[in-house]
Amino acid sequence: MKIRERYQSTLNYALLIYMCIIVVLITLIPFDFHIPAKIRIYWILNIGDFITNIILFIPVGFLYKLGRWRNNDPLCLKPMVFGALFSLLIESVQQFIPSRFPQVSDIITNGLGAWLGGLIFIWLQKRLNRINTGKVFATELPIMNVVYLLIPLMWLNGLAAGGEISRLLLLLILVLFGAGVISQVYRFRLKNAGVFSIKKLSMLTMGWFLIGAGPMLLNFPIATILLGFLVWVFLQVFVRLPQKIDPAERRFELPSLHRLLPLYALYLLLLAVWPTTIPLGEWHININFQRLTFDEHILLTFRFIEFIAAFTLFGYIIAEMRGRKNESIDKTLGWIVCLSLICSIIITAFRGYSQIISSNILAAVIVIAASIYGGIIYRLQLAAIRRL
Repeated sequence: MKIRERYQSTLNYALLIYMCIIVVLITLIPFDFHIPAKIRIYWILNIGDFITNIILFIPVGFLYKLGRWRNNDPLCLKPMVFGALFSLLIESVQQFIPSRFPQVSDIITNGLGAWLGGLIFIWLQKRLNRINTGKVFATELPIMNVVYLLIPLMWLNGLAAGGEISRLLLLLILVLFGAGVISQVYRFRLKNAGVFSIKKLSMLTMGWFLIGAGPMLLNFPIATILLGFLVWVFLQVFVRLPQKIDPAERRFELPSLHRLLPLYALYLLLLAVWPTTIPLGEWHININFQRLTFDEHILLTFRFIEFIAAFTLFGYIIAEMRGRKNESIDKTLGWIVCLSLICSIIITAFRGYSQIISSNILAAVIVIAASIYGGIIYRLQLAAIRRL
């Protein structure tokens, strides 16, 4: 039992580390580090920062608790302490970024967000344990990692939107993709138990949507709420559609991903060719940041990180689809490299940057590297599952 719990914790911590990396990247943009003349501590707090800080750390607390799901901590004090210490580290590094404002209130609200994330996990665990399906939302079910990995991608999409409300289309595609995965998990793992109802599923999905869409919600509240309503309607329809796969079939992940993959492929294509308000080409290797305004620099950085995160998830999805074939890691990574290279060629063709060969090569290298990273996350998970 102890060996099983150790592998389960290792498996879940890999996802927690990825989430923490995204949080660090978001909170340390624009990365203009300088030695401070003095220590700066601020006490200013506004409602926007309060909500954002809590939302940003809810997944951190959830995944921390997921990694210690057998640990006796009903008050979730450990996730709260972890979130506060992690936030303290980030605030300390922000001392070296003049454009950032280290605040004590951020540490408190980040810790509160991690605490809420832990409480959400406990609530889910109790509900699911009643129907003997407590592992459904654990990462022993690999397709659920797709839902978790979508959260930082949705954050980045909202942060990269700037003033472009049209980027809600990208968020809509991501959320529909995630809602499709959640509905499939419900149909093949929860529905037959008869306890976890569609109403509860809808509440859970909308909570996931609000956490991921937090940055977009602050910028475009009415439009984002309407988008959430569309997602709710989609979920009600999708869950009730007739399904050809036998609900007793345990290997439902691959057929589900086959159905939903075109939706994610559309997102990748739109993300790659989306017209931007930034006056310079995003992939030009000779980009002159001196000509960018401060806001444009930040927006460009967010879009760059979003692109990397998008292909990290792409690599994870491809690896999961190949994982059922019991092939070697070399062959799986070979598939990821080939498919990523094809995506890079398609992106180059649509963008029309043939005049700068070096930027095209750089784009391909970044796309392939990000996809390989996602594939490695899955393979580490697969190795851990096989030892459970």
